[in-house]
Amino acid sequence: MREIKFCGKSIESCEWIYGYYYRGEIDPSKHFIICMESYNDYEVDPETIGQYIELHDKNDKEIFEKDIVKFVGGTTSHLSCGNYESNKHEIGTVLIVKKLKSGFTLQKSTHIKLDSPNLVGNVSNYDLWNHHRSLEIIGNIHDNPELIDAA
Repeated sequence: MREIKFCGKSIESCEWIYGYYYRGEIDPSKHFIICMESYNDYEVDPETIGQYIELHDKNDKEIFEKDIVKFVGGTTSHLSCGNYESNKHEIGTVLIVKKLKSGFTLQKSTHIKLDSPNLVGNVSNYDLWNHHRSLEIIGNIHDNPELIDAA
């Protein structure tokens, strides 16, 4: 069975909350996450909400949408990207986890503001699932924007 959970940054404490997401019934502009550990609900900034992609990185850390990962190798020496076999991400490449309608992808930082699911440079869902242990989470787009600019 699929594990569906989210993370978001608390408006009150600015801490990351992990758990179950819902929108306010009385005020749908408010977004909440019920913490999995305490079962308390916290209002979160909707811009920071990211979904768990059901994969772990090389350090067994859960990967969420909007995480920044570095391709470190291990299960493969390169990650294919785009439709051509010659397009590859080499070890050391920094990528961002993005949700598409069809699943999740890894995207180059230069493509982060573009909203096209078929950009050359995206890693296929297949390669992401098969080589997630070749990735290491190094931050996220909210707490570490300098990692996007450096990529």
